[in-house]
Amino acid sequence: MAHILMIKPKHPHFRGMNRTATPPLGLMSLAAFARIRRPGKDTFLIADERVHPRSMDQWSGLVREFEPTLIAISAVTVEGSRLEKMALRFKADFPHIPIIAGGPLVSASGLRVLESGHIGYILQGEGEVGFTEFLDALDNGDRFPEHPISGLAFKKPDQTLVENPMNLHVPDMEDIPIPAWDLVDLSGYQGLSRFTPTDASTRYAVLFTSRGCPYGCVYCHRIFPKKFRPMKASRVVDEMEYLVREYGVSSFEIIDDIFNLDYNRAMEFCREIKKRNLKVKISFPNGVRGDLLDRDLLRELASAGVYQIAFAVESASPRIQKLIKKGIDLERIRENIAIATEEGMFTWGFFMLGFPTETRKELMQTLKFAFTSKLHGAYFFSVVPYEGTELAAMAMGHNNFQPRDLRDGDYHHFPKSLANVSARELSLFQVMAFFIFFFDPRRIYRILRDYPHDRRQVIRKFFTLSHFLFIEKPAGLLKSFAQTLARLGPGEK
Repeated sequence: MAHILMIKPKHPHFRGMNRTATPPLGLMSLAAFARIRRPGKDTFLIADERVHPRSMDQWSGLVREFEPTLIAISAVTVEGSRLEKMALRFKADFPHIPIIAGGPLVSASGLRVLESGHIGYILQGEGEVGFTEFLDALDNGDRFPEHPISGLAFKKPDQTLVENPMNLHVPDMEDIPIPAWDLVDLSGYQGLSRFTPTDASTRYAVLFTSRGCPYGCVYCHRIFPKKFRPMKASRVVDEMEYLVREYGVSSFEIIDDIFNLDYNRAMEFCREIKKRNLKVKISFPNGVRGDLLDRDLLRELASAGVYQIAFAVESASPRIQKLIKKGIDLERIRENIAIATEEGMFTWGFFMLGFPTETRKELMQTLKFAFTSKLHGAYFFSVVPYEGTELAAMAMGHNNFQPRDLRDGDYHHFPKSLANVSARELSLFQVMAFFIFFFDPRRIYRILRDYPHDRRQVIRKFFTLSHFLFIEKPAGLLKSFAQTLARLGPGEK
């Protein structure tokens, strides 16, 4: 029987406003799919470092205790340095155990992940089919399979590279089983921030009800094929009922790329919940395209238990909207924000500051949109050109960006600027945006009036925001300034 240790690493900025962790659906889906295709052949252990932090000595101790036949690590881009550190240690301590890496980082960075030699295999794109076929190959003693396995890449002992196309085979959405929720301790995630900004300490689960997005936003990773593949509404509600019954879940986060692309399915989802009299709370921390909503759908969502919804505006500049290939209808999304608020939902906005060639005037357009909207809350993110995105390709020809620059920082702290303003000024724009938005007395009143959970939580959120604005960001600016001085010669200072 194969023993598979599945690891979710913690990124180096896991603190303050970045202390967000939800159950690792990717790993849970791989395990569930393998259990169906290979019944009784595998034992899985998921170890999430964000919930249970470990030193490298402790990680080695866990490997010795569990004795895995395969170590599988799933990482997003900001977890890349931790992934490499883990792989280096595991390769040194357990050279006989193969290591495979997957997740958004691998799908974006591709073969670069293999360059160090510490990671033996990568799995790009949708992983269920490829992962299961790789396990079959290992069972047969074939550590370097010649036959095509969707998304798998590796180097043979003679350093010959084998790379199979990603998403060569993708499962039908109705064939994807409910993720392996028995492999995670849900209570461990209750004390951490979730994707939904207005999180509560209730037991919750995360749902991915569709895959694929036909739009071409330049800042997005390409993990799934572009074709939209939804689960049936009844299948989604079946999973919700199962989680309520078996795990005591009372609230759900839906984190699709674009849940509402199929309008009729979205309406059916709401009606199915009400038909079954399922009393749950639902949030969309992302996953809806705001200009595809209308009053009827927003009303149905509210009546089905949706209490929070996020609108990804990104930029209020029509030129930037065209540049980033998002192309939302700004007036339509402003209208839908107001309607959602009227229907009793707590609304949140996402904005990105610092797109290539963005000017001060365009930055102010975005801030003005946010300040004058009916949004309760907002995030003002730094534009980060993550490796593998079209935005990263644009960045490489701008301001002497280097590949290593694409792996630095996160949405709240990025040391470079693609805009027509300096990184320091862009950081000041970010601080100003948060300050003016959240310290508006009228907005404070509406937040307190409409907040969907214990209002004492607002105070905790306020302190977290204040720490970010008055301690983290100034410290980051000072560090950036010191690094700039250090790079200058004596005559330039």
